[in-house]
Amino acid sequence: MAVVHFGNRHCAKNQTIKQCIKFHIDYAKNPEKTQYGLLVSAYECHTETAAEEFFISKKMYEMITKRSQPKERDNISYMLMQSFQPEEVTPEKAHEIGYQFAHEFTKGQHQFVIATHTDKEHIHNHIEFNSISLDCTHKFNGYKQWGKAAQKLSDKICKEHGLSVIIPGKEKGSTISVASGTNIMILKDCENLGAAWEFIKWWTGTEAQSLYGIGMESVLGSAAKHPTAN
Repeated sequence: MAVVHFGNRHCAKNQTIKQCIKFHIDYAKNPEKTQYGLLVSAYECHTETAAEEFFISKKMYEMITKRSQPKERDNISYMLMQSFQPEEVTPEKAHEIGYQFAHEFTKGQHQFVIATHTDKEHIHNHIEFNSISLDCTHKFNGYKQWGKAAQKLSDKICKEHGLSVIIPGKEKGSTISVASGTNIMILKDCENLGAAWEFIKWWTGTEAQSLYGIGMESVLGSAAKHPTAN
């Protein structure tokens, strides 16, 4: 199974648009976390020049559409984080799934960089995709409900690859019922208690909570900083 987080990128104070793009892509590509770059791929751009290509597309968009926003309000790019259950997937398979996930989520209309990190117990994908379309005529229409759409798509792809998924419902043998937020629980009619309990132990563990905190802080800034569950 994979837990997905979706968010938008904004420029920090005293940060240029180009610096913002480069900062997040460079963090994703960290060679110490991606088997020295072997687990980094890109779509419709080059992994080494992706930041510059994202930036150029934004300038092209402004020229073509005659529209622009103050950098503080602009959605510079978007991020997807896809975290897999420990020991369920190899780094190579996680990368393959992540690439397919990113391509289907953006409908092949936006550049993206995907990097698979293996420095934690749980393998996870960092995906940074351009808010500007490939033809530079429109932007990705991101809103809060895209988080649910991203999780649903990730579940579908994970299932295609033979992985477990998190789907509330009554599908015998594959259902894990959980509620997230400040509380997490196993519902009394859950049909897979063992898997549900293993998921709770993983989700409330130090590494998963730390990753979640880092991901939220990268989207919301210091306002999202909070202690982990451990």
